[in-house]
Amino acid sequence: MKKFFAALLFVILAASLCFASTEYPVTIENGNRKVTFYSAPNRVITNCDGNIIEMLLALGLRDKIIGYAGPFTEDKISPEYRWALSGIPALSKKYIDFKTLYKAKPDLFISGYKYGLDTDKKKGLTPEVLAKNFIKTYAITDSTPVSLENIYTDIENLGIIFDVQDKAEDIIYSMKVDADIIVRRVSAMIRKPLNVFIYTGCDKSGNFLCSVGNKNIVNSLLEMVKARNIFSDVNDSDIQVQWQDVIKRNPDVIIILESCMKSGGKYKQAILRNPLLKRIKAVRNKRIHIVPIENVYQGVRAVKGLELITRSLYPEYRHKYRNVNRYHRFNRHYLRRCK
Repeated sequence: MKKFFAALLFVILAASLCFASTEYPVTIENGNRKVTFYSAPNRVITNCDGNIIEMLLALGLRDKIIGYAGPFTEDKISPEYRWALSGIPALSKKYIDFKTLYKAKPDLFISGYKYGLDTDKKKGLTPEVLAKNFIKTYAITDSTPVSLENIYTDIENLGIIFDVQDKAEDIIYSMKVDADIIVRRVSAMIRKPLNVFIYTGCDKSGNFLCSVGNKNIVNSLLEMVKARNIFSDVNDSDIQVQWQDVIKRNPDVIIILESCMKSGGKYKQAILRNPLLKRIKAVRNKRIHIVPIENVYQGVRAVKGLELITRSLYPEYRHKYRNVNRYHRFNRHYLRRCK
């Protein structure tokens, strides 16, 4: 009889976990502020590089999205979600402005502080200004030292806001499983940490290189797989450096993060042709790799980015292991449900 009741209790607990639901009103902590929702939003606009809208699509919320903005093209959206993007209007090919946002009459605006919900009141896109116009806001984590844990928190919060907690829990669980597999594999086979230069392009003047400091998620992803960002001592996210700084720190590997506006191939060839850079170990050994930048944004593809970085760093990992892809099977399941 005790076994029966124990089994019954397990079933009840499992059911409660699988069917968690949001009780409104619900208050979400978002950075240094709190946002209260009295019901699930129905008119959402995202302002991003594709990562936020992918997050919503993964959660099965396509019918909630009335528009999106951001400097990305459809081919930069994962094939898992590309079909779902069709029919959703692109309100701006740049980061959105207040006039365009207000005209669309959203009840929720999701962006990041650095490229949307910033503190520049002249742009009119602060949470305080939008709240006065009856637009609630949620900012993904992008202005503090970012790790996968921050992404899990964002997914969890969105699950609560939209009352899709079961989907959020599944996505988080599968991402954690895949990340753990990658980390365990690396820990079992790698002994000596590699020094890595993350190259994201040049500034407009051409005098400086763009890279990442210790607040960028890429810094955290490198640490997870026993590698070190050569500019991890810089307390910022996106930074500018010069080749002299890179030569002095002499990275073992260079990873170029390629965006739709910057050709990784061209940057790689320019590095290999520059005689002044021959002293760098990564150049001398031709250890220069290209990773699409959209895979390392703060979103549901970050674990894929972790694996792409790992494969770039360690040839032995590439040769021994196939891709981890449990998470993508979860996504296909949910996207089929929201068709």
